[in-house]
Order: sequence, then C-alpha cells, then structure tokens
Amino acid sequence: MMYLDGSTTKNRTSAVQAHSSTNSIKSKHTSKQATPTETSESMSQVLQHSSVFTFVKGESKGDGSMKSLLGGKGANLCQMARNGVNVPPGLTITTEVCQEFYAVGGRLPNGLMNEVHNG
Repeated sequence: MMYLDGSTTKNRTSAVQAHSSTNSIKSKHTSKQATPTETSESMSQVLQHSSVFTFVKGESKGDGSMKSLLGGKGANLCQMARNGVNVPPGLTITTEVCQEFYAVGGRLPNGLMNEVHNG
C-alpha cells in the first residue's frame, strides 16, 4: 500500500528492507527470477493496464476477485469501497509493479508516479 500523504516511517522501511533481503520475489506464473532484459519487456506490459487502483466510498475499479493483481488487502479495500463501506480514500499498486520493483533493484517503473498522482 502507498499512503496518499506520501508518509513513510522507519518501521515501514525496515520491514520492507527485511522482507526484500530475506525473500526473492517470483512471479506466480513462472518459477524463475526475471532477468534485466525480461524485466524491461515485462515492465511495458505491466503498464498496459492500470497499475494504480484507487478506492473511495462507493467507487473503485478494483474488487475482491482481484487478489492476485491487487494483493489481499488492496482487493478487499477496493471491494469494501464498492460496497459503500466508509474506508479512507486511498490507492493500491498492483503486485506486478511490486514484483518488478524488486526485480530491477528498487527502481519504480517509468510513468508510475504520474499514474499515482493522477489517481
């Protein structure tokens, strides 16, 4: 999850660093780690569909069936927003973008921040 106010805390950063150093991120569709060439090609494929899914009370393009793309928390927040539950407005970035981020050494895909800001 990315917070709309852009806030990060030492605990969040430490948790992400610990997770990324102890686990290798692999696609659910393949058992091998992405190489730089494969990553560059797949990076453009990731951005062919929306990489950012916003949610506010009563509205979201995501839903509960999209757990493999949005992660469990993101998909459930989108579904709750669609159902009219008063969730804080926010956004989630796809699991594909997260996998690519780790595969290329912590670089955000081109255009991702524009998509985040445009929501």
